Amino acid sequence: MAHPYEKQRAKVFVANPGSSTGDYNGDLLHCFNATATTAGLVYTTLVVGGGTVIWVPADQDVAGRYDGILAIATGTNSNQGMLIRGVVTTGEGLTLGGKVYLGDGGALTQTAPSGSGDHVRVVGYALSATSIYFNPDNTYIEIA
Repeated sequence: MAHPYEKQRAKVFVANPGSSTGDYNGDLLHCFNATATTAGLVYTTLVVGGGTVIWVPADQDVAGRYDGILAIATGTNSNQGMLIRGVVTTGEGLTLGGKVYLGDGGALTQTAPSGSGDHVRVVGYALSATSIYFNPDNTYIEIA
């Protein structure tokens, strides 16, 4: 008899992963070259010098930094793991339940970018004043 779900495949993300910026509960990516990072900021990948891949701060209005894979740094170096989906403490003053967008220089914002040439990309939802469910949408909209 089939079951509606299998417990061993279920994932549970704790809504409050901790009080320090970068505390997380979720899926980590461990790949590419070790890069200095700041916990709680959003990063994307950049190919440099003959195929070397590094992590750089994502940015809603810099070409090539808003439309690729996004991850939140969990520590001071990417080799500690980059969160690609889950709950993370950001330290931001967020409004519970609101959408969270990619901002400038790896920052998160709850104000949708609105300037000409900006790119609107939802990256998650606020679970508290300081934590979000991070699950970046694969689509974005360019403001004309």
